[in-house]
Amino acid sequence: MSPQRTQKYKTEYAYALLRIAQGDLESAQALYAAKTGRKENVGYLAQQCVEKCLKAVLCYKGVPVPHTNELAALLPLMDSSWLCPYGLEISDLSYFATVRRYMEGSYEIENEELEATIEVATKILEWTQEIVA
Repeated sequence: MSPQRTQKYKTEYAYALLRIAQGDLESAQALYAAKTGRKENVGYLAQQCVEKCLKAVLCYKGVPVPHTNELAALLPLMDSSWLCPYGLEISDLSYFATVRRYMEGSYEIENEELEATIEVATKILEWTQEIVA
């Protein structure tokens, strides 16, 4: 297995990532409210919001960003003084970007789970906005 690629981005890229993350969250909220489509996509969009938020913080702080969708790979790069809400617990959302995204009908997602993912994404977005100001 080859080492994970990382890239250092300009600080300004953090603002673009933050805008995209906001759009992902809004899409997740709209899809959830519409009660149509695949429920898995609500979780996927919430995970995408969180992923982009974490990458925005890393960009803003000048930390090289790994090319990965795994939140568990991004979280250890966060300085403990940044106090990321939910900590390692948010890495569970990566399941929406991997396994659940490709499943259909074999797992029933409860509305409470989707509400929780949107709540987590909202809190992470707010935290990011405080850092990337």
